[in-house]
Amino acid sequence: MDELDFRSIIINMEKQRAKYLKKIINTKPIKIIRPARTALVMMSVRDSFNLDFHLGEVLVTDAEVECAGHRGYGIIIGEEPEKAYIIAAIDAICKDNDEIFKKRLERFLKFQKNINDKKTIKEQSLIEKTKVQFQLMPKG
Repeated sequence: MDELDFRSIIINMEKQRAKYLKKIINTKPIKIIRPARTALVMMSVRDSFNLDFHLGEVLVTDAEVECAGHRGYGIIIGEEPEKAYIIAAIDAICKDNDEIFKKRLERFLKFQKNINDKKTIKEQSLIEKTKVQFQLMPKG
């Protein structure tokens, strides 16, 4: 799962698929160290002058778990306790030596990435239809 960015896959998956993934994960002995909780964090970005700009506070959800002696941490923008838990659990599982389980997760996540990619392409094609082509507009 090294080449997969499982966090972005989970962030973009639908809630129903996340519930299914949680069932798969819960077949492992996951111990909740800190349950999912929401918080506000300051979001900083770089402006066009390469200086830090504080955009404002962003609501996030984070969680911390343990699996087979390995700790995992998950954080996600918004109020998403289930996805924060899933990210934390996969983070811990990735540190374990259970290669069979990791392969099972990897198959699921690759399939989900394909679903996410198709959804993104469809959304982009819908957005593309709304773009104005200024060079074709009559000059007035």
